[in-house]
Amino acid sequence: MRPTTSITPPRMTDLSCRDQESAIKRLAPMVLALAFGSIGCSPRAPRDHGHGHDHDQAGDVDAPGEAHVELSLEGAQAAGVRVAPLERRVVDGARRFPAEVRVEAHGVAHLAPIAPGRVERVHVRLGQAVRAGEALVTLDSAGVADLRARERALEAPLRAAEAALARRTQLAAEGIGAERAVQEAESEVARLRAEVAGLRRQATALGARAGSVAMRAPFAGVITRLDVTAGEPAAPDTPALTLVDPTAVAVFVAIPERALRHLDLAAAPHDGARVRFRAHALAGAIEGHVTYVSPTLDPATRTLLARVMLDVTAARAADAAPLAALRGGMFGEVELVDDPAQVLALPVDAIAYVGGVPTAFVRTSGATDDPLRFEPHPVTLGRRADGFVEVQSGLEEGADVAHAGAFVLEGILRAHLIPEDHDH
Repeated sequence: MRPTTSITPPRMTDLSCRDQESAIKRLAPMVLALAFGSIGCSPRAPRDHGHGHDHDQAGDVDAPGEAHVELSLEGAQAAGVRVAPLERRVVDGARRFPAEVRVEAHGVAHLAPIAPGRVERVHVRLGQAVRAGEALVTLDSAGVADLRARERALEAPLRAAEAALARRTQLAAEGIGAERAVQEAESEVARLRAEVAGLRRQATALGARAGSVAMRAPFAGVITRLDVTAGEPAAPDTPALTLVDPTAVAVFVAIPERALRHLDLAAAPHDGARVRFRAHALAGAIEGHVTYVSPTLDPATRTLLARVMLDVTAARAADAAPLAALRGGMFGEVELVDDPAQVLALPVDAIAYVGGVPTAFVRTSGATDDPLRFEPHPVTLGRRADGFVEVQSGLEEGADVAHAGAFVLEGILRAHLIPEDHDH
């Protein structure tokens, strides 16, 4: 005769209203199942715990075929137990690692004047967004004034040399002047023009207009530091302000050494590998791809560094967090997405935990047998996605597994495994 058991729920008067509602919800399916079925156990040797009592400890998981649960067809239906074969399906798995947003080096400019001078005007304020080429600071520079003075000093000799060249060219054409005189005049004009052009290039490089130097934005961005005030001196060796392009960001992920065993380093992560980034402070995920993987581990942190470039177009199309909302120093997580593969998988609800061990219940009786028989099978789990979890070992393909109602079966099995109260 199969041993049977029953569950004595706590007295409802001992529980709060919320606890009563929770207890009813959890016990109802189990009570229905017990009303229509029983718990079975094949004969086995008792375990000696050293104090003369023969019983199993709660949480032990019996090998398949030892402990089992039997339910009538009506009881299984009432408890919501649903059975389906274990099949292969695509599980788009992803492994998650902590990541940090960093501003790229080309997106940060520490701007200082090329020539020393005095600040005439500051055109921007801290936090202001500026366009590429926009004037940021204007300086009165003695160096620029000297360049302009030298340029003006060459204007008169250049005009005179050009006039002399024109006159000698005309005389040579009339057969009066010598060709050598024309060549000398051409050389002098070329020399003076080169000097003037050089001075003008220097002034242009300094951003000079008249006697002033204008510091201009090399790219569009935001002023994140401003260290100058009108009237004070400025020098080339002291940055006057800092300009940051907030869109020039990349994500850096540090993969712990202990996690490398889960990755195929010959295939992923690699240049071009697909990823998803989620910032803790923002909603949505941004697609991206790996552009760099360090060839060595960091000896201090024992991590492998990978650089991720985010896809601006994909982020906008998916209405995810805009890149403009990302800030350097933000933390989040990167999902290294594996290529989709057909693997054995079960719904997450099909997995119960018996003694802390992930377990699936396999129906070993016929689909129309009454009662139905279920055996617990410890399983090894893998990747998770879209409500399914990969089964790496413990079950054979095609096994009839309880996809729904695993909690009920686990509760009934646990009731069998818990020894009756007695004095020690």
